[in-house]
Amino acid sequence: MRSALFLLLISVPLLCLGYKPRHHREECHTAKPKLTFLRGLGRKARAEFCAIKMRDDVNMVEQKEEIMEWAKKHGVEKQVEQFNKDMESYEEELNKNVTQLAKDLPAVLEKYIAITMEKNQTRTEMRDALKELKSQQFEVFGVLKEAFEAFKPDNCPRRKPHKLDSTNLLMNVMSDDAMEDVDDDSEEVEEFATKTQKDLCPFADF
Repeated sequence: MRSALFLLLISVPLLCLGYKPRHHREECHTAKPKLTFLRGLGRKARAEFCAIKMRDDVNMVEQKEEIMEWAKKHGVEKQVEQFNKDMESYEEELNKNVTQLAKDLPAVLEKYIAITMEKNQTRTEMRDALKELKSQQFEVFGVLKEAFEAFKPDNCPRRKPHKLDSTNLLMNVMSDDAMEDVDDDSEEVEEFATKTQKDLCPFADF
């Protein structure tokens, strides 16, 4: 039970923060919805939206209501409603995918350790076995690889042993728009520079 909980805690941060290139065998998951309803709106309208999103003195339900009022004011109510539906679907799929990954982790971890601890094999054989495991469970394999890297013992006496604060990292990853940046695409930005966009609304993904 403890190992399962531990693996669940590390899986979300590593999936979200670790570099994990896509392969042709990988299932294509739903992309996170973008704030496309901001396209074509003027500077003032975008500033109003960002001011609402950046408020921390209201709960999420109240914020959502304020955004809908803003959407009605600027004629993008249908687009915002569709965005909300798409975001709900995205979050449902994300939760489902991570839940499945957490279920698969223990068995794949056992295979991973068995392969790497087997001494009656050449390094080439071990590498081939790991490649085969990766081809079967590429997403879980990527999490395990990052986990072993993150939790390697640090024998350097000049600095503290490396620790991954899974709880804090998980909260940071899952906080709304905490890690989002503005797309640097000048063709989609008609009215003001990318730098100004980032200053105005640093989390927005147009």
